[in-house]
Amino acid sequence: MRIESLIASGKNRDAVEAAKQYLKHAPGPEAEALAVKAYTARIEALQASGMHREAQALGALVSERFPAHQTQVAVLMRQSEVSTGNFDALLAELKEDWARWDKAVDNGTEQERLKIRDHMVDVLNRRNYVRNLVREVENSI
Repeated sequence: MRIESLIASGKNRDAVEAAKQYLKHAPGPEAEALAVKAYTARIEALQASGMHREAQALGALVSERFPAHQTQVAVLMRQSEVSTGNFDALLAELKEDWARWDKAVDNGTEQERLKIRDHMVDVLNRRNYVRNLVREVENSI
């Protein structure tokens, strides 16, 4: 599909425009999923360019417009929040995981505990990545 080839070639802004047209002419779950994919690529490109506030604004718009895909967009929005120095989202995510862990220790399966643990490790790794990135930038300035 044309939209996916635009995304693959890094033409994310064009992919978003094409996805909007596709959604307008052929509304439905497939068109929505493709639009979210294009928007996600655009948000990632904004983040890579250091435009985290813009990425957050676009993410909020996408979450509002496509509520079925909020979880997918929320991950990207958290990355932008962390990149701007707001670790509250990560802390909230860890607190949720800790509560889920406590319940899983008492009543859950080993598989559930491993899944929760892996998610906590992922959250902490994201924090370390951002911290190291900030340190490298500060050292180069």
